[in-house]
Amino acid sequence: MSKRFPDQLDPWRCADLGKAFSGQLPLDALLRLSACLLKPAGVVNFELIFSRDPQRRAILSGWLKTALSLQCQRCLEEVILPIDIRLSQVFVRGLDEAGLLPESLDPCLVEEEQVTFTDLIEDELLLALPQVAI
Repeated sequence: MSKRFPDQLDPWRCADLGKAFSGQLPLDALLRLSACLLKPAGVVNFELIFSRDPQRRAILSGWLKTALSLQCQRCLEEVILPIDIRLSQVFVRGLDEAGLLPESLDPCLVEEEQVTFTDLIEDELLLALPQVAI
């Protein structure tokens, strides 16, 4: 897919505008994730929706779907791990703000006023990896 996505974005502005992005990214473009994979081939399909909740917090919702090639630590053969993630995050500017959120909300720390578009996707995929693939 040749669709271009922004390199950086302001999550609060995107939430105010109700921005939504969908498409796919090649897994080999996600360098930190690729280093963890046996074969960094394929794509991740995604939909990212920015909005505001009733408390006016900037929210990211959506989903990610892919299949990751990992090396089994038992037999050393390839294991395909299907990934289907539902996103629900609140953007926060600091740890103090994150600490005030209810436990049901997952904070996404934004240290500068911008976030890297691919990092939003790559971070979630990295968190979905098992500690040991078997």
